[in-house]
Amino acid sequence: MDLMLNGKTAIITGSTGICKEIALTLAKEGADIAITYLYDKDKDAVEDSIAKINSMGRKAISVFCDVMNLKDIENMVGAVLKEYGEIDILVNCAGVCTSVLAQDVTEEQWDLDIGVDLKGLFFCCKEVFNRAMKGQNCGSIVNISS
Repeated sequence: MDLMLNGKTAIITGSTGICKEIALTLAKEGADIAITYLYDKDKDAVEDSIAKINSMGRKAISVFCDVMNLKDIENMVGAVLKEYGEIDILVNCAGVCTSVLAQDVTEEQWDLDIGVDLKGLFFCCKEVFNRAMKGQNCGSIVNISS
């Protein structure tokens, strides 16, 4: 499959599960990748993904980012722009899963879900669009929610 991604740069928020597979697939299609992570426990998995991407002849970096923190989002986009010079693709894949019945969800769980799945998604879109895509008049944003 040729998705015409040679020379494109993609940010993938999230580093495990489907996020990891999306990063690997985009790299196989020719994109250079920036993978975000939040927890130190995910750092080894991210480094494994980076090694796999590098073995494909593509560039890859990891960037810490708490998508609920606007300064982290700003810093993440800045780091990717500094490394690659452009951002062509944003895949908002970071998410949390509250594994309780709706009637048992606490306010803290609700705030976390909304913070990552809605606030984080929106502000990642806004930051990438305003700093990288607006001037290009092109780019792709994919939002994944669970």
